[in-house]
Amino acid sequence: MVGPSLTGWTLDSGLGVRWCFYLLALAGVCGALLAACVPAVSAPGQARGGAEAVRAEPA
Repeated sequence: MVGPSLTGWTLDSGLGVRWCFYLLALAGVCGALLAACVPAVSAPGQARGGAEAVRAEPA
């Protein structure tokens, strides 16, 4: 979400395309680290990490 604004600011400041790459790479790495910190939540009764058969419950 920050990428386009960050790119526009960097290009407008006259730092050049090289700095745009560095700043966008930094934003991407930060986003990946933050996404990795989010805990995985599974639905009750389902195992994490794999596809399992869904039990049919009587209506």
